[in-house]
Amino acid sequence: AIFTSIYSDKNQDIFVQEIVGAVIFMIGFLLEVVADLQLYLFKRKKDNQGMLMTSGLWRYSRHPNFFGEALLWWGVYLI
Repeated sequence: AIFTSIYSDKNQDIFVQEIVGAVIFMIGFLLEVVADLQLYLFKRKKDNQGMLMTSGLWRYSRHPNFFGEALLWWGVYLI
């Protein structure tokens, strides 16, 4: 869809919407990946058994990976 609008002279605002959607998608994807990686590394340590993660992205939200997932799908919607 992005390539179609790049070469189309008809509707330039669709191109802007697709770029915004792609950027939101990438931000959401990165948030999800980083949050999942942080949680994986936290749970891998035996000292953290039964503890609540309160560092990294998890300091700002209880479920930053789900927030990233929601952003990802909003980006798909805009594309």
